[in-house]
Amino acid sequence: MLALVQEHGHAFFKLPLTEKLKCKQKEGSVVGFASGHAQRFREKLPWKELLTFEYHENGPDEVVAEFFNAIGSQYKETGYYFNSFI
Repeated sequence: MLALVQEHGHAFFKLPLTEKLKCKQKEGSVVGFASGHAQRFREKLPWKELLTFEYHENGPDEVVAEFFNAIGSQYKETGYYFNSFI
């Protein structure tokens, strides 16, 4: 399962920026895609982009899958693997 999550994660970050911005963080939220902090922490972080999900132990089971489906049905499989991993 971890290998599939990594494969889909790498595929997401290889997408054009315009595609990744479909799930950008909304102001005041930590959920979604972000790249703005990369300039500020360039020397200290090993990554330049971030994709964050909100997960609650007693929350809905399909929160990550729904997140990916909301940005496009072509990401349904990615959402499934990410959701299964948590």
